[in-house]
Amino acid sequence: MLFTLEMTTAPQCLPCDDLWSRLLRFARLYGWQVRVIPQGEAMMRSGRLGLSWIGHPVLWIRPRSDENHTVPAAIGTDHDANLQRNIYLGVTMLGGVRPTVCLRAMSKFTGIVGAQR
Repeated sequence: MLFTLEMTTAPQCLPCDDLWSRLLRFARLYGWQVRVIPQGEAMMRSGRLGLSWIGHPVLWIRPRSDENHTVPAAIGTDHDANLQRNIYLGVTMLGGVRPTVCLRAMSKFTGIVGAQR
């Protein structure tokens, strides 16, 4: 299964620029597709998942063949190793691992958290 990384962006958004440079390196290294999505689309995705954070930048992963099956992987600026691990965890989640397991691992390093209970 091939995957696409999608992210919002904004003019003069320094975290966006930093994450974009990391994503483009990742895409070249692993042959993944990277594309920009509008902020409104990212806000709708966040709302559907009940996420407490919305804004720039939010990185989403989805299978290339399914535009409606997305998971968040990172927000803000991060180290390459953390970004790669979170992308791996996102792909794992898309493959069927319980989302709570992956989100708990992601939150340990990047602040992605599940909805409050």
